Amino acid sequence: SVESSQDPKNSTKRIIILKWVGATVNSVEPALITPRLPVMLAPLQREIRSSTSSEEVASLAQEVMSFIREKLGKEVVSVGMVAADKALGEKKRKRKRDAALQAISKPEK
Repeated sequence: SVESSQDPKNSTKRIIILKWVGATVNSVEPALITPRLPVMLAPLQREIRSSTSSEEVASLAQEVMSFIREKLGKEVVSVGMVAADKALGEKKRKRKRDAALQAISKPEK
């Protein structure tokens, strides 16, 4: 199975994840969802911001995000989005730092 980021034209996995996020938010108590919200919002944010997402995926991501805002409240979702952005930034900085260290320690690669 190919990583979905490596195959942007295949939207099946993305659609399944987005539907799962929406179903989870719908069926699980908000108090249990809130601490995990940044992880759940990450794929939604990625699809909403992506220029390579299909129209179907982008539309579904917007729909699920609207549903989450209705279910949990705008403020809770905003805090979750900020946390998701922060986590994404930290991941990017770590990858960049690791690549720089790799270039220094093994310049032949």
